[in-house]
Amino acid sequence: MKIPPGYSSISLELNLPGGDGERTLGDALHGIILWRKRYIIIPGKEASLLYLRDLPNKDVETIRAIPSEQQMRVIGFMQDTRMSLAEVLGQVEPLALEPIVPKWPIEIGKPLVRPKLVRKLFTKIYEFHEWYMEQSADKRHMFGLRVKPIDFFGEGEKVLRTEFKNIYEVYHKDALDVSRIITWVL
Repeated sequence: MKIPPGYSSISLELNLPGGDGERTLGDALHGIILWRKRYIIIPGKEASLLYLRDLPNKDVETIRAIPSEQQMRVIGFMQDTRMSLAEVLGQVEPLALEPIVPKWPIEIGKPLVRPKLVRKLFTKIYEFHEWYMEQSADKRHMFGLRVKPIDFFGEGEKVLRTEFKNIYEVYHKDALDVSRIITWVL
């Protein structure tokens, strides 16, 4: 069995022999015991030496300059986070975040999404967007929806008035009002 990086096989002696005369925990489990190297401390030895063999040579020199009580914490943190020593010590510039693009503003008569994204809309949403562009060209702010009685309680068809602004909020996932989403889906 290959031992994964950062682990070591250990032998733990049992205080009482097992039922078949086993003397170690590995014998009792019929296998080997793996333990994280950073938790293995050998009394009388510099504990950080156990971990240094897994690190690049340039990092070993830097870690040896750190006080021994901090060496284990630094190495343990590196193993947990998979960060390099330079990253742990703050010697590397953090990754630049992508600039935040402001939300596309709503303006009646203009696209609900950025013009370069219009062609990427799904078919039905694209068709609705084209209809919106036609309807809003004459500065219309609302449109009517015919609703069947089965959708809302009452008799006969109903006409709900919905603002284009509400549809914009659905496009940008700002609408948390369930009635707006239900209206839009209808």
